[in-house]
Amino acid sequence: MSGRKSLEGRFRIRLRVIKRLLTLPCILFWVVAGKADSIDQRNFALDTFSPTPNDVRVAEKRVQTYWNKHKAQYGANTRYLAVEAGAILSGDVLELWPKLINSETATDFFAHGGRNTYSNLNLTGIQIYDTSNNRLVRPGFVSVDLPRRNHLARWDGYIARFIGTAWSWW
Repeated sequence: MSGRKSLEGRFRIRLRVIKRLLTLPCILFWVVAGKADSIDQRNFALDTFSPTPNDVRVAEKRVQTYWNKHKAQYGANTRYLAVEAGAILSGDVLELWPKLINSETATDFFAHGGRNTYSNLNLTGIQIYDTSNNRLVRPGFVSVDLPRRNHLARWDGYIARFIGTAWSWW
């Protein structure tokens, strides 16, 4: 009987050791998987727009400066960068109301309750920068809501890392 108890005791100890050894890789995998870039698949493009030559020049300068600084950090998994190219007036978007109603990302506008007037509407022009060709893609896109900065999101057929205005304080 004592031989059987000692076998059971050794088996329990080994089982505890195995559990502890397997728990650490599982926790590490869970943490690393949470850090991976996820893509916001909602379409942030409400409409397209043609930026002015000055908007293009400023956006290109900002995004190239940003990309030179962050290429090592994001280079492996970033083909496109999305940069703010200026404000868009609501009168510049044809048939705006149906586009807002059918938009996947106009929740910010509709969240204001009964104040759904175009004066409360913030439309932003977005330019997509192709990092492999080092140039902006035409046309630009009009967005109502914007994704979080440095996160991947979709504008029509482009999955791009949103970099905001690409201005930095540091």
